[in-house]
Amino acid sequence: MAGRTPQDKIRCSFCNKTQDMVRKMISGQDGAYICDECISLCTEILEEELEDDEEEAEISQCLIELTWMAWILVFANEDKRPRHIGNLADNL
Repeated sequence: MAGRTPQDKIRCSFCNKTQDMVRKMISGQDGAYICDECISLCTEILEEELEDDEEEAEISQCLIELTWMAWILVFANEDKRPRHIGNLADNL
C-alpha cells in the first residue's frame, strides 16, 4: 500500500517508490502521494494526447473545408445549384 510504510517512509501511490528513491514527493488528500517521476510520465502522456487532439481537429477542419469546396464545384452551374447554396457560392 502506498503512503507511509512501517518505517515511516513515504511512498508514491502510483509507482510505490519511497521518498528517498526520488527527487520530490508531493502529498495529496487522504495520504496519497505522487513522485516527480510519475508526474513527468503523466505530463508526457497528456501532452501526447493533446497533440493527437489538435491534429484531429486540424484534419476535421480541412475535411469540412474540402467538403464545402466540393459542394461549390458540384453546384457551380447555377442551373443545377440548389437555391440555398446559390448565395453562399456567389459570395466565395
